[in-house]
Amino acid sequence: MTIQERGQKEQDQIEDLELQPTVTMTTKERIVAELDHLNEAQLVELYTVAQELIQAQQPSEGDTFMDRLQRIKINAPFDFSTNWERYLGEEENA
Repeated sequence: MTIQERGQKEQDQIEDLELQPTVTMTTKERIVAELDHLNEAQLVELYTVAQELIQAQQPSEGDTFMDRLQRIKINAPFDFSTNWERYLGEEENA
């Protein structure tokens, strides 16, 4: 194969790739495609996170608004409720 023939073949391959339709995967399809790359321990952790997400979105029967509020977890300093302006950078410089 000559250099010109090889160059033409590579150019044809590039054009073929450009003509192929773009396939858009849904988020679910992308997640499923990545599952093969996880080991068993990572799959267990992912399953646990998925179950927690599902349970958090489905209020239990009899749950009151206060019950749901009590399950909210905030990772903040102990004085966040009284000094929140300082932590958000909104404190005025005196």
